Amino acid sequence: MSGLHARYTDTINKYFLARDRRLQLFVFNEEFLVNASHQLALITSLPFVHTARRSYRLSDPVSCPDCD
Repeated sequence: MSGLHARYTDTINKYFLARDRRLQLFVFNEEFLVNASHQLALITSLPFVHTARRSYRLSDPVSCPDCD
């Protein structure tokens, strides 16, 4: 494509890409805030942390043999 139609299409595409990018950043930020708030509440309100494999006190050192 060339000419006016191509410029119009490019402008429309750039608008939607920019809008989608802002929306993605907003969704990411909202999830991060909710997730961070949830973790903070979990850490401050529960004496134990439960995982699928083990539970341990938050004040104890934690090692992860599966992470190495």
